[in-house]
Amino acid sequence: MIRVEKKFIDHIEAAGSLKDLFPILQKAIMLEHATIPAYLSAMMSIYPGTNQNVFEIIHSIVIEEMLHMSIACNVLNALGGAPEINVPEFVPKYPGP
Repeated sequence: MIRVEKKFIDHIEAAGSLKDLFPILQKAIMLEHATIPAYLSAMMSIYPGTNQNVFEIIHSIVIEEMLHMSIACNVLNALGGAPEINVPEFVPKYPGP
């Protein structure tokens, strides 16, 4: 995990312009989006009326993942980019990295 974070930070530090950050932010948007269906599937697999606490915890995680995606989209917009969420590559493939 530390290696991945270090690599990510290295890419950010190596950016020579704001435009160099666009693909990094797009990947962050795609990552956040890719987690949402898995959490929703887990949440919807809970039989109604059972495990309400677990259901609510997973629901709160889904909301947070959507918030993270929104923040990454807003940062990309603020830097002059545009999130690409309407292209076939945006749809996650499972299982995936």
